[in-house]
Amino acid sequence: MRNTTQLRYLLAAIMLFAACGSDSPAFREVDGNGNVDAGTDTGSADTGRTDTGPVIPIDPTATDEVAFQSALELYNALDFPGAEAAFTQFIADFPTSPRADNAAYLNARCIYESGDPAGGQRAFAQFIATHSDSVFLNEAHYFLGRCYFQQSNYGAALPEFQASLALDGVGLYADDAQYYVARTQYQLLNYAEAIVQFDRLLSSFPATVYIDNGVYYKGRSQFALKDYANAIVSFNRVLTFPGSIYLDNATYYKGRSTYSLGDLAGALPIFQSIAVTFPGSAYEDNALYYIARIYTDQANCAQAQATLADLGARFAGSVYVTNTQTYLTANGC
Repeated sequence: MRNTTQLRYLLAAIMLFAACGSDSPAFREVDGNGNVDAGTDTGSADTGRTDTGPVIPIDPTATDEVAFQSALELYNALDFPGAEAAFTQFIADFPTSPRADNAAYLNARCIYESGDPAGGQRAFAQFIATHSDSVFLNEAHYFLGRCYFQQSNYGAALPEFQASLALDGVGLYADDAQYYVARTQYQLLNYAEAIVQFDRLLSSFPATVYIDNGVYYKGRSQFALKDYANAIVSFNRVLTFPGSIYLDNATYYKGRSTYSLGDLAGALPIFQSIAVTFPGSAYEDNALYYIARIYTDQANCAQAQATLADLGARFAGSVYVTNTQTYLTANGC
């Protein structure tokens, strides 16, 4: 790390954008019953944050500083290809500049922000190898982890998030790194450890923008461990966050948890509420499947068949049409 006693000079603020907080686009995953669950997994973190780097003696009229600020303007204007080219040229022209690590870090960020996690992975790995004393090292580990995570390489992502936390457990990306430590454990099916890490996120960073994400995936971890009662507590908490992208997800899994506890009467209105409260939700066909199951379990075959007809008419290509037909036939409806 640079000597903290040296003169400080504030680096220009660098906007971070919503893409930084996105976990992934819409996805469909297989649940424990072999059925396909639909959902969105998009976070909201990093929006509007600023990076401030080392404050070091800088001559604002120096040739390298002028070139750096020019590249930075492109970055702040969201012109990531242009900024990447400018930072690449800066690194070639001014390898000994006090901005060298700053430029290399932002060059990697440009690649990441351009939607190239594989290229970002290479750039951040190179940065870490080349600038091991940089104040941007913890952020580089964090974004290297994000690059691995976006490529579903969770085993490689986890130590990067852990390294970021170890370098700075209270800094700009500490809550982000803690969230992704927990999320990566979840993706690795280490549900008990994921719960521990989500609890650490929620207790250490109560104001994190990942709070609804953390509570939701804590509930999903509890659900995966068949701890349905506590999962319901978590999903109910998600429902207290207005505007959360996980509201329909949490409602669906609250219904699943209630159904798994054998409370058919309690689960039915939860599943029915999805189409009403969240029209167009990716969970509508999932919910209709469970509504039909509940009616079948209650020996209400007329309603079960009506639900199947509704499902087939509205979601003809859904895997849940076949699943519902199979369940009704196997159970006498």
